[in-house]
Amino acid sequence: LSGGMARMPHAAQTLASFGLAWGLTDFLVSPLSQVRQLGLVLAVDRASLRRLRLFVIACSSVLILLLFALAKTALGDWVIGDLHGVDLALEREARWVLLLFIPLPLLEGVYRLYSGVLIQMRRTDVVSMAMLAGIGVQIIAVFWLIGAEWVVRSPVLLPVIAVYLGEGVGLAVVLW
Repeated sequence: LSGGMARMPHAAQTLASFGLAWGLTDFLVSPLSQVRQLGLVLAVDRASLRRLRLFVIACSSVLILLLFALAKTALGDWVIGDLHGVDLALEREARWVLLLFIPLPLLEGVYRLYSGVLIQMRRTDVVSMAMLAGIGVQIIAVFWLIGAEWVVRSPVLLPVIAVYLGEGVGLAVVLW
């Protein structure tokens, strides 16, 4: 992703704005990393899996609201503008990327929950395949999108789309 962004126009701003938005998103989504263990240990029947899905949706909803707050409220002014001390143009672009990342907590939570269930079923091969497919799709997406005119006009879309394609493919493999 970084190599692709470095080859785009306004590379420094793209790298900085995406890096800031990704760092904040990754920090907020990090509590969902434990959801894999929940699926591994607590998903013992359909009822428990249903409760875990509701828990993931509830946690993801809170994280989605936090991402929205960072992108659209004074909280974002304080965290992005004041704490990180970035200029206005970089702040605007980082906040736009945060808006684009709003669905990510839900996708990540579901992906991790079902990864845990698959590990419990001793299907680590599927989880590994999903991870590798997601990484591979991200790499291919960078090469595929790097020359697109609409990506050249808005270079920060390159890593955002690559992240979603990788996440989507990984989730599709796990759900399949």
